[in-house]
Amino acid sequence: MKNLFPIFIFLTYCTCFSQDFIIDHEKPTNVVIAMFHAAQTGQLEILSTLCDPLEEGDGDVKRLCSLGSISDEQIKELEKRGKSLQDIKNSLYSVYGSAAISCCTKYETNEFGTFALVDFYFYPNGKDKEMETMKLVQRGSKWYLYSF
Repeated sequence: MKNLFPIFIFLTYCTCFSQDFIIDHEKPTNVVIAMFHAAQTGQLEILSTLCDPLEEGDGDVKRLCSLGSISDEQIKELEKRGKSLQDIKNSLYSVYGSAAISCCTKYETNEFGTFALVDFYFYPNGKDKEMETMKLVQRGSKWYLYSF
């Protein structure tokens, strides 16, 4: 029985790190990290879960999140223009694949709600690193992308 315990621990350890990515909306930084993860892995469906359920926010965020629920018809339209879904994934990877949160999260509350500001580095042209601030909105106890 003693010999089985180390094997059980090892298998439990391996299983924990092989599970699917879990999106945690409890902290603003987790939502931004989920955006990076989607770009790094090509799991675009993650993006559709990151937008404000009240559908507020800027066009950049809405376009980003819409990639998570791209339809077959939209894919066919892309192909007519000489692009593919893989091209979109590659583009996201070049911009956000090496992105990283740069510092502390700042919070602000005003008449429109509670917001978090998360600074991060990304590569908008695929080469040169730039800093950007993602603004997230709080809905209940959860955070969602709002603008950048």
